Amino acid sequence: MSLLKRLIYVLALFPVSITGASVNQSGIDGIFNVADKLPKCGRDCFMPSIPLTSCGITNGTCMCLDNTFQALASACLSQKCSPVDILTTLRLEAEGCHREKRSRKWSLLIPLLFEVPAWFFIWIRLYSRWSLLGRWDLDDWLMFPVGAFYTVSTVFSHYGGHMAYGVDMWTLEAYQVTQSSKYFYISDLFYLVALALTKISMLWFYLRIFPSNKHFRFLVHASIAITAIPTTALVFLNIFKCIPVHSVWDGWMNPNSPARCFNSQILKYVSSGLNIVQDLIIFLLPMGSLLRLKMDNRSKWGISLMFGLGILILVTSCVRLKYITSYGTANNASWEYTDTIIWTGLELSVVIIVACLPAIWLLVKRILPSTVSRNRSGYIRQTSGGKQRVDKRRIFFGTKKVENEDNESEVELGLDLGDRRGGRVRTHISTHRRSLDDYPVGNGIRVDTVLTTLVTMSRIDSFDGKGVMG
Repeated sequence: MSLLKRLIYVLALFPVSITGASVNQSGIDGIFNVADKLPKCGRDCFMPSIPLTSCGITNGTCMCLDNTFQALASACLSQKCSPVDILTTLRLEAEGCHREKRSRKWSLLIPLLFEVPAWFFIWIRLYSRWSLLGRWDLDDWLMFPVGAFYTVSTVFSHYGGHMAYGVDMWTLEAYQVTQSSKYFYISDLFYLVALALTKISMLWFYLRIFPSNKHFRFLVHASIAITAIPTTALVFLNIFKCIPVHSVWDGWMNPNSPARCFNSQILKYVSSGLNIVQDLIIFLLPMGSLLRLKMDNRSKWGISLMFGLGILILVTSCVRLKYITSYGTANNASWEYTDTIIWTGLELSVVIIVACLPAIWLLVKRILPSTVSRNRSGYIRQTSGGKQRVDKRRIFFGTKKVENEDNESEVELGLDLGDRRGGRVRTHISTHRRSLDDYPVGNGIRVDTVLTTLVTMSRIDSFDGKGVMG
């Protein structure tokens, strides 16, 4: 719906929404306080409407409260005034009648509770991967553009939101509407790209964690295509949803311009629907593989819970869709779209946080004093000083095959699955440090034993997957 139509709806509702309780009775001159500032079409609509009401010609306060006067003036404005003049007239009328100014701009700060941690999580994740594993894989490299696009989207969204949202539409000036529309045009494009890249990063992470299941790998690659291809089309359609492009933010001022615009409401619905489908895929895809992992139930459910946080992504997407349904139909857009802005910011932030959790959890386990790292050959080793030795090799792309290196799932999730791809099985036998700590120091000799068994087989396909012990 064009801004002109929205303003007409606002005019239609104006007599109902501005009851006597919203008018400051100290404004005894009412609309006459601002009569000389009104656009010509505004004066031409207000003055002829006065004799048709019960108000006297000099009773400005009565006009501020009289529904008949408001209805007549609104109908006239919608026919004779341009959108800019309508907006100016409504703003001046509210000023002259001392109408209460509502504001919920404070609520636009709510997403920052997630946006600030999400922004830091991106860089902490990259630090964790580099410091602990000595390399970045494709899913890590994708987080660099995610960080850049996320920053731009968040900054423009907050700037545009605080410029023209969280208040009633009739309190705005024309330049605020235009500039805010431009900022959200930019923010939406970067939001789409950042959201898609984050989801692709999560899917690529699945490939590293579960590399040997061909059926699973096919599903992941198909999911990447389901994410990348529609997003590319949506970005293109959003860029050129109006021809010429500048009509996206300034076309509202001239409803008779030759600009051609695509229905933005359809784009919003399609984008939200695809997001929910993609969120379902990302949430459900790894669950079967996680539940089949050979580990104790406590570890299994702990890891499943970490991946299961993806349900938060689905929840935020569904709540956002609830508010998206009002897009294009709101009568007081600058007030009613505030919730859409809030949940859009929350959705992208939650996706980023969930995508970074595994790498950050690994870093947390290293930093916490109570954490005891396994004795690894290659990457992480517990030393007497409590610090960890990291292999000095630096591999910028983890897709490079390196002999005798640990499986990704061992390092990322703290598992001990062995190297099944190379036909080698590592048996790791160790005591539980906590159980030994229960004995007094003076009760005999304390020994930590590590037995490593290397089995080399001539045929990889003969491996039955039962050689993992622990």
